Amino acid sequence: MSGLLVNWHDLDAAERLARLWSLRVAVRILAGGAGSRVEDAITAAEADVTLLPAADAALDTLPTITSRRVLATFAATLPADHPNRRTTP
Repeated sequence: MSGLLVNWHDLDAAERLARLWSLRVAVRILAGGAGSRVEDAITAAEADVTLLPAADAALDTLPTITSRRVLATFAATLPADHPNRRTTP
């Protein structure tokens, strides 16, 4: 499990929704139809915070290269000072 979403239940609801929307858009653009189950899981987690682990598990079903692209694209949407965002020297 990637573990990306498991602690998002602690986030403010608006922040959590914004992140889930950004992640879902990245999945749609980069995974296309192959990501439809992942999109569905993320959409369900938007409505029910207890489904975040299921959405996280769904992310793990993407092919490795697609998953890496989705996560890198999502990370680029985070604020520059966010601890999960790397900057190149």
